[in-house]
Amino acid sequence: MSLVRVETITYDGTEPFEVPGEVLAVLHTNHNQSRMTVLLRVDVDQAVLADPVEDDGKAEDTHYCIGMKGDGSRCTREVDDVGDRCWQHPEEDDAE
Repeated sequence: MSLVRVETITYDGTEPFEVPGEVLAVLHTNHNQSRMTVLLRVDVDQAVLADPVEDDGKAEDTHYCIGMKGDGSRCTREVDDVGDRCWQHPEEDDAE
């Protein structure tokens, strides 16, 4: 029997890494922080089930890229943390 779960994996961009199961899909990557979110299939006997989390009714905050688009408006791509930039708006763009 298997279980499907979402997991965030941190990796070193210079070394191969192992994933604890079969990757069904890559949902998000952040190469700046060497992280990816994947949908995994794992065997139930190998799965570590997390304790249930109580819902406090608060939605997670959504953060957006701080870069500017070519037309001068703010980028609308979601990023992981406040002040982050998406792949299309690295800090070097501000120096131009």
